[in-house]
Parts: sequence; structure tokens; C-alpha cells
Amino acid sequence: MLRSFVRMTTAIAVAGSLLAASPGRALGNGPAPMAVKGLWWGGEVQGVAMDDAGDVYVVGTEESHMIVRRYAPGGALRWERTYAVAGKRAYVDARGGVAVGPDGAVYVAGLVPLKSGDAEFPDIGAYVRAYGPAGTLRWQRTVHHREYVSEISTGVAAGPGLVVLGGYTTCFECLMREGWLKAWSPGGRARWRDPFEFAGIPEVKRDEPTDVAIDRDGSIYVVGEVDQLEGEWGESAPDDADVVVRAMTPSGVIRWTHVLTDASIDEDRATSVAVRNGRVVVGAQVGQSVAGPRPWVRSYTTGGSPAWTRTFVRTGSSGYDDEPAVAIGPAGTVYLVRTDLQDQLRMIALTAGGKWRWASVAPAGGPADVAVDVGAIRVAAQAVHADHALLLSRRFQANGAAA
Repeated sequence: MLRSFVRMTTAIAVAGSLLAASPGRALGNGPAPMAVKGLWWGGEVQGVAMDDAGDVYVVGTEESHMIVRRYAPGGALRWERTYAVAGKRAYVDARGGVAVGPDGAVYVAGLVPLKSGDAEFPDIGAYVRAYGPAGTLRWQRTVHHREYVSEISTGVAAGPGLVVLGGYTTCFECLMREGWLKAWSPGGRARWRDPFEFAGIPEVKRDEPTDVAIDRDGSIYVVGEVDQLEGEWGESAPDDADVVVRAMTPSGVIRWTHVLTDASIDEDRATSVAVRNGRVVVGAQVGQSVAGPRPWVRSYTTGGSPAWTRTFVRTGSSGYDDEPAVAIGPAGTVYLVRTDLQDQLRMIALTAGGKWRWASVAPAGGPADVAVDVGAIRVAAQAVHADHALLLSRRFQANGAAA
């Protein structure tokens, strides 16, 4: 998921169990409140993933470099790796998130300056780094199509025999965003590249994939936004973005595409996609209200038919963008994480049919990502109004019911 730059301060690692709440914090309103673990100070958490054994992987920024950590289910740190480049303006992040492949390989995606880190406007590349299960760097690939542009990674996914990175091309003071997807083998060999493009004037349109997921059979699902600005250079047009959901084969062939449009001028934007055994769930911001777009979640069949939709009421204002992140549990339960108007992180569990199950809250904001395994959910988030990366956890029953 795309995240903004943050202020950088001194980094301090905070120890503690993944499932032990920090002392003195009220964490939740139900029988099984969320527990919180402090990760690091002076940066931002930008993604979380889990493997089949329940190990947890978190990525983000610490000061001006990328950081990735692997934790055991009980909270013990297995390993930590960082990625940095030299220069006063050098900044490497992990805004593309983290994914774990079927073989246990770990993939981290973000942006990195390609010219000297001292350059005032360095070209920016979108990278993906592959680590082995023990944390050994296997390879790195960097996407950069031409000079004087920036490539921004927005999502990475790993599946059987495939790694897919989503992103877009832009430039300093540009209006356009040229979306793209690029795929590699688990060994780093290039497979295919697909332009995530839609109709419109290239100089004033924005085609941006925001997240990508791969099912166990290799099917690829991409979400994003398309926005055609009006006027010769788009300077006088309000946003009228639309949600895009696209399904692709492992070889990059498009199976189906849905574009959610309406007659009003608003900012519709897909922010997250999850898939498990043929079920697809999309989180988005849609519509227009006094406070802005409302959180929205929709389930699709593998053939592209909408199964159900839930929209959440939003009024007032909040210090964080209410960008929902979604995940699907082994029992089919759908998990939605969002920030409410009081800067409370709200975790919502829905049945496979979209019915309400339970909710928890915690004093945190800006959810970057969410991951689920059998019996536990993990949320990467930020401390409220602070550069403190957090990992929130909650236990639940095997069928998805509250513990």
C-alpha cells in the first residue's frame, strides 16, 4: 500500500511479546482486546505478512532506511535486515509492503534513490528484494523505465512460481501516473510486464494500482484507482477517481476488470485486496460526504461477480486517512481494519457472507496492512501522532468467532 513520507527521529527498538499488551494502555472493548507491541521509534510501519507456521513479518522505515523483521508466533525476534543508501537526502522505504512465498522466501518492496543521495531531485526506482527464510539476501530487482521520472511501488505479492510488483511512473510536478505490473520468477528472472492503463489523455490521467494479491492457484488480483483529469493540463478539475478491480492469469493475461463509477465527482480509491481459495475481498474509499470518502468493502466471486458490499458511515474529521485494509481468514471470515474519527484503530470481523461478527479497538492510527493465520490476526499501525511503529494482535477461534 502507498504511504506518505514521515518525520525521522532517533530509533529505539522496544521489546515485548506479540500477544502481551503494553502496560498502562486501554486496548479494546471486547472479551479479547487487541494487544500491542512496540516495534521501533523514528519511522513508519508499512506492511505485515504471515507464513503458514504463524511467523510474522513486518516492514517499514527506521530513520532513513528500510527495515524488515521476522518474529516467531510468540514474539521472539528471529532476524532483522535493513537496506540503506548513502547521501544526505537518501531515503529507502518499504511502501510496497511484504509478502511471503510458498517456499518461505520473503519479498520486500519500496522505493530507492538511483542517483546520488545528495542530488536535489534524484531519480527514484521501485525495488523488490528477495530474502531466504533465514534472512539471506537472494536478489534485488529495480524498476526504472527512463530518466527524470520516479517509479513508486505500491504492492507486492508472491504465489506459486511468481512474484508480482505493482507501481506507477510519475515525475516531479507531474500530473500523470502511468500504472504498471511486473512479474518475476522466485529466482528473480523476469516473466512479464503489463501496463495498468485505461482510456484517457496520458498527460492528465492517473492509472494507479494500489495493491496486489495472488491466490494459491496463481491467479492474480489487482486493485487501484483511475482518474481522468479535465482541462488541458488538469489544473481546473476536481478529482473524479474510480475504483478498479482486475483479475489476471499467472502469465499476465487479463481475465476480467471491474471499474466502479458513479455520476458524482468524488475520490473513489481501492486501498487493499485479499484472496483465499477463490474468494476475493476489496477494501476501498468511496462516495462523497462532509468528511470525505467512506470506508467500503466488497466481496467478489472468482468470475468477477459482486457477492456483497458493506459501506461504513463516516462523519467529522480524523487525523488519519481512513484507508481500510482487508484480509480473509482460513474459515472465510473477512477482517477489515480502519481508523475511526477519534484516531482509534478499529478491527472488524465479518462472516463470509458479509454479516457482522465482532469488533475491537485500540489507540492507534494509519493501519498499513493486516495479516491473518489460524487463530490470530496481526495489524501493522502507527502510534497516534507519533513516529512509533506498532504491531497489534488479537486471538480468535478457528471458525473466526471472537475468543
